[in-house]
Amino acid sequence: IADFVADRRAATPSAAAELVTPDQLEWQQRLHAVTRRLKQNQQQRLQQLQQHFSALLKRLQIQHPKRRLQQQAQRLDELSDRLSRQFHFNLLQKHQRIDRLHTRLARQTPEQRLKRLMQQTTSLEQRLHRAVTQRLNREQTRFTQLGRDLHNLSPLNTLGRGYAIVSSPTTHAIITDVAEVELGDELQARLHKGSLICQVVKKKG
Repeated sequence: IADFVADRRAATPSAAAELVTPDQLEWQQRLHAVTRRLKQNQQQRLQQLQQHFSALLKRLQIQHPKRRLQQQAQRLDELSDRLSRQFHFNLLQKHQRIDRLHTRLARQTPEQRLKRLMQQTTSLEQRLHRAVTQRLNREQTRFTQLGRDLHNLSPLNTLGRGYAIVSSPTTHAIITDVAEVELGDELQARLHKGSLICQVVKKKG
């Protein structure tokens, strides 16, 4: 009776087991596709952060930073490098674990063990995604704060509080000491908006 109502028939119990067990190659192909998509997504995110860091560094080069500003820029480079190394290290570890699961999967044929391996792989990929996302969010917050600190240290921000940057109009060297100029010299005073050409009529200090 079971043979008459079954969708498909098998000559032996072994043949029946092969019919109900999913194609192992198909599972491996799915695992490879998921792994590839995950790697592409994380690499795109990393590239976006690196572009953001490059833009911050260009701003540092334009704004005449002092020693503290240079230290912050160096720290930004170090953090970016650490993030990149940690990301690739974590990704390599996770992919190695997935490869080991692939190897175990290739040696296992019973359906129940195959399902457990698939569940472990899915859980591993989810944990990898959460861990990378959380790490990227933490680093993004840290870099955002560094950006604010760099802005506060920017000479342009200082000019907005009424200060001026005095330099030579010919050499553009910054003047920090009255001994660097003589009476009658022309100086350029850079303000928050625009600049002035001034002449030294008296020296103090």
